[in-house]
Amino acid sequence: MRRTLGSVLAIASAFLALAAGAEPSIGRELAIGDSLAVGLQDECRLAGDGEVGRTPATVLQVIKGLPPEQLAGATVVLSSGASNDPDHADLALPQIAALKRAGARVVLLGVGDGVRNYKAVNRELIRIAAIMGIPFVYGWHGVHPPDYPAVLEVARESLRRLATWKR
Repeated sequence: MRRTLGSVLAIASAFLALAAGAEPSIGRELAIGDSLAVGLQDECRLAGDGEVGRTPATVLQVIKGLPPEQLAGATVVLSSGASNDPDHADLALPQIAALKRAGARVVLLGVGDGVRNYKAVNRELIRIAAIMGIPFVYGWHGVHPPDYPAVLEVARESLRRLATWKR
């Protein structure tokens, strides 16, 4: 059975959508991180701060440098930089913590199967998302998703389902 990217992404994020708590996506949506954030900015017209090639350490620096008022109340789709430096995927934890401290809701993106050690990287990112109580979205082939609007819709739907489940 052939699955669409949207259905694969929905399946991939489903268990966290049931396990974590968040409010529905309202207000500003920002894409922050590496080239996946750039793709969301370009193809989905999201605001934010993405740059091709960013590592997790650089993404963390960028987050720490953003004005808190830019993040407060926003929904951030975070691409942690793990695609560019898989050995430091663990830095997604302080990235998310900083975003949440600033008042942002966060959806964490995983890495595609074109990334070295992608299974182990995604396991680490899933663990971090579960600890932080946020949705995790992954499930595409290659490094970059072929359909950024589908990725964004799954991120939005994950937040909606969390809000519904939480009630």
